[in-house]
Amino acid sequence: MTEYRRCDAVWTLEQGPLDTEALAADLMVAIGEITPIAPARYELNRRGRWREYDGRRLMVDLLTQRTQLVTIEEEKPVERGGTMVIVATGKQDRPVQAVLRWRQPWPPSPKRREQIEAAVRAGFQGLPLASFALRVADDRDGEPGDGEVAFEITGEPPDDFGPWWRDR
Repeated sequence: MTEYRRCDAVWTLEQGPLDTEALAADLMVAIGEITPIAPARYELNRRGRWREYDGRRLMVDLLTQRTQLVTIEEEKPVERGGTMVIVATGKQDRPVQAVLRWRQPWPPSPKRREQIEAAVRAGFQGLPLASFALRVADDRDGEPGDGEVAFEITGEPPDDFGPWWRDR
């Protein structure tokens, strides 16, 4: 039987704040390369006021000076197979960070590993990334932040991700 684990992919950009549409769009593309997301709603600055997803409106809100944190969710929660994205916009001299949370079979198939590795390489080519990390929960009910890092890359991705992958 396949076991599913919660995963977090974390991008940290070298520069901030997130203040151009081109950079924001490139970050969203990098997120979607790891795993697709069908956004249903989003909210700003953890105020609990959810808005129906509209890509153009999200982009405007994301780049607004007062927006520090954006949460994007699918209709289903992560626990039931949905996907969630949190973007810290790097305002107030903080780094721009994006976290993608989803569930997937663990360990991933060789094809899925290749897909993730290709997405990470593309992210380093298309974004001013300082680092990328993939965290995986230790068990099916665990939180990725409590689990081990499947791999973490600072600088340039390696030619071979093999040593970075850790199966549990």
